Amino acid sequence: MGRTCKNCSTDIAGVYCHDCGEKVLSDEDFHVTRYIGGFFSGLTNLDSKIYRTLKAFLIRPGQLSADYLSGIRKPFLSPVQIFLIVTVIFFVFAPVFDIFYIPAKWFFANMTSENSNYVNVLAMERMADLDLSRNELAIKYDVSVKNNSRAFLFLAIPFLALGSYLSRPKAVPQFGKHMIFSTYNLSFLILWTFALLTIAFKLPNTWTPDSLMRSLLFGGIFLYLVLATRRTWADNWPRAVFSGALQLVIFFLFFLAYRSGISLATLYSL
Repeated sequence: MGRTCKNCSTDIAGVYCHDCGEKVLSDEDFHVTRYIGGFFSGLTNLDSKIYRTLKAFLIRPGQLSADYLSGIRKPFLSPVQIFLIVTVIFFVFAPVFDIFYIPAKWFFANMTSENSNYVNVLAMERMADLDLSRNELAIKYDVSVKNNSRAFLFLAIPFLALGSYLSRPKAVPQFGKHMIFSTYNLSFLILWTFALLTIAFKLPNTWTPDSLMRSLLFGGIFLYLVLATRRTWADNWPRAVFSGALQLVIFFLFFLAYRSGISLATLYSL
């Protein structure tokens, strides 16, 4: 008499379901030695996956997206996993960086009763509604805006993808492929930003002038985008450079809108 897969209810004859891959359990699967072996096997596989992923991610831009789109997925972490790991690293180990939002000390810089600026008027209204002083509102705003800037950073993915898509709408018409490609690129963008900001905070200001750090930031991102574009889509150099520049411009416009928008939305929702 045949067995039925408990995961998908498909009739199976062997040890594994041919439809979903679920394993048929036996008493041996619950032995302590099997558990210990599975534990160490899982750690080893995870370590090797992280190493292979990190190596390809940093040294061969575009290789992970090219492999993922061609169906080679098992040896590496998924694009979403990489994005989540990088995002956590950035916002846990670099909590003082305010690159993705406007802190209260700048956002409320000109908050006076005579200033008719929309942000100022809204801030005054929120102070009255919440019965808070300016300092209390600033503290409440800073806590909320940090959390919001982390939670919605994934919105940058479709904008980066738009630059890639517009470079080849006929050659690669599936926008989902560009989303996958851009998830890897956004992960690098965040990681590169984290690395540069960490260096800037550790070294004297005279060693890291703003002009130098901006050049390194945008230059590094642009180079990565060009190399990733060329390797993923097999572009020639002129097309890869054009696509990389378009992705960077669209992302920069998104960044400006996101930074102001997330700050304004946070103030409005307090």
